[in-house]
Amino acid sequence: MFQRIQSLLLLITAAVHIVLFFLTLWTANIKLGDGTENTLKMTVCHYSTYSDADNSKLGSNGLFITAIINLVLIAVTLFTVFLYKNRILQSKMSRLIILFQTGLIVFLVFAYDNVKGAIEAASFTSEFNSLGISIPVVGIILVFIANRSILKDERKVRSVDRIR
Repeated sequence: MFQRIQSLLLLITAAVHIVLFFLTLWTANIKLGDGTENTLKMTVCHYSTYSDADNSKLGSNGLFITAIINLVLIAVTLFTVFLYKNRILQSKMSRLIILFQTGLIVFLVFAYDNVKGAIEAASFTSEFNSLGISIPVVGIILVFIANRSILKDERKVRSVDRIR
């Protein structure tokens, strides 16, 4: 089961999405009209505002859709690893994982745009965490390679069955 490269790639994809919960995707420094400065940090689960003066948390809002999509991605990826006996279904589930990962990227972009549009500040500078933003893209690449390996195994099995 775990000797197959696609199983390892799918496990790495699940681990990558677990790490995504703990990374900051986007940080913004906000200078308000009254001269105070705040920092906004966005993760997959929520975005929070911190005061730069005393580093206290001012507020937090949840990004439940992206958190749920990420949890579903982890669950479906781990479920797909154990479908090694049914390669056709494993291939279909891999395509579903790619679809969910694309949806996660879309929802993260929408969440970023909504948060950025809601900020009314005199001065606004933002900084992306390139590792956090690139994780869903890396996940898509890993699952795509795993899917190719799954289909390659299926072709090998079919060619052996044809010889018998």
